[in-house]
Amino acid sequence: MKDNPLRRQRGASLVEFAVILPMLLMITLGVADLGRVYSVNLILMNGAREASRYLASHPYDTAGATERAEEALTDRGISIDDVTISATPGESGETVSVSINYDYPLLFGFLPFSTIPLDISVSMPAI
Repeated sequence: MKDNPLRRQRGASLVEFAVILPMLLMITLGVADLGRVYSVNLILMNGAREASRYLASHPYDTAGATERAEEALTDRGISIDDVTISATPGESGETVSVSINYDYPLLFGFLPFSTIPLDISVSMPAI
């Protein structure tokens, strides 16, 4: 019996697909994870802006600014236990700032690191 060349082609295609599939899955999952990191970064930025706005109009109420940031983050599903929020007060006309630090845990841990540190800082002039 003769070998059918089409039959060998089908087998080769299946082997090529099996070799390339894990790499395609890693790339797809990595892109999804990085998209989520960007989304969380925007949530942290909005929380820092909200707290900084409050601190700009109430320059010495750092507890109130921290509370505003915590509310903004918990409304979007970020646990406050993993977040560090610091507010720096200032005189009227000076700059006030709010910093938020968060270690984002990656969903797919096939990379050599399991978290990405996100550090956000927002400054505004105090009124």
